[in-house]
Amino acid sequence: MLRSKRNIKENNTSAAFNLMPHMFPYIRISPFLSNQWSDLLRKDIVHNEVVRNPSFWLDQSRELQFFDSGRAALFASLMYEGLKRDDEVLIITTTDGPYISSCVTKTIEKVCQWSRNLTQKTRTVLVIHEFGFPCPYSKIKPCLDKGLPIIEDCAYATGSRIKGAAVGTIGDYAIYSLTKYYPIPFGGILASRKKLGNKKSLLSISENDSQKIRITISNATQLHHQWNKIRRSNWKFFADQLRRYKITPYFNLTEKIVPGVFLARLPKGFAGDIRKKKLNSIGVEATEYYGQGGFYFPVHQFLTDYEKKYILHHFIHVD
Repeated sequence: MLRSKRNIKENNTSAAFNLMPHMFPYIRISPFLSNQWSDLLRKDIVHNEVVRNPSFWLDQSRELQFFDSGRAALFASLMYEGLKRDDEVLIITTTDGPYISSCVTKTIEKVCQWSRNLTQKTRTVLVIHEFGFPCPYSKIKPCLDKGLPIIEDCAYATGSRIKGAAVGTIGDYAIYSLTKYYPIPFGGILASRKKLGNKKSLLSISENDSQKIRITISNATQLHHQWNKIRRSNWKFFADQLRRYKITPYFNLTEKIVPGVFLARLPKGFAGDIRKKKLNSIGVEATEYYGQGGFYFPVHQFLTDYEKKYILHHFIHVD
């Protein structure tokens, strides 16, 4: 009995994503690609507003410092605030979910304590714009009214900042993890509304590496619009394809948002732990949004059509 053309096409498409016996792709949440970074470094540096003006990273900021990672930038901001071991950092997030990355909590624990509740020990507030989606101002305002210092964690929100979303607009500090947006293997930024001085012990990056960050950001500026457009397009691809499986995006993608990942809301019985294990084992960086019934994977601007379909296929088909 002859198979229909539709069945033949579906079988061929599925076969294209069967796992090869020796090698898998390696698809990070980070957009780092050595050839992309090399191309940016080879260009003559263009001095532009993004690099020269600290206020691009935080409204009305006065100083910009470079670090080897966003975690190092967070650590520096806590040290600049002079926090003591018994002090607490209040953590506020976009979703109020119970999950906080250990990269954040372990960094804070090197300096002081952290809490999800405002207490008498609260000395500083860390606002996390999760995955590039702004934390609502209504959650932050009570802390502003109390005069507490605000650190905005914009690690995933560089694209949203470029697009004009409400990130990096209200804090005393803003921190960025450049590896979440640029094709660079290291780099963090700390922007501050006050002069920070020159505490060499906090500066964990060489002048040579600092210059590489400046060149990368500067020469990528002309690509920002295109990158943001591609990230939003990739997000919409996953949203459209997953809808048939009754899997919906965790957030609404409004006009000024550029996603750091694609975050899905899993239906009941759709095992995230199995999918994490499967995707990680075949070269895809992906994980559950623990305690929130979510799951996320790459959406960056350098994903190929094959890679997007590869992620989608193995996210759905875990057998």
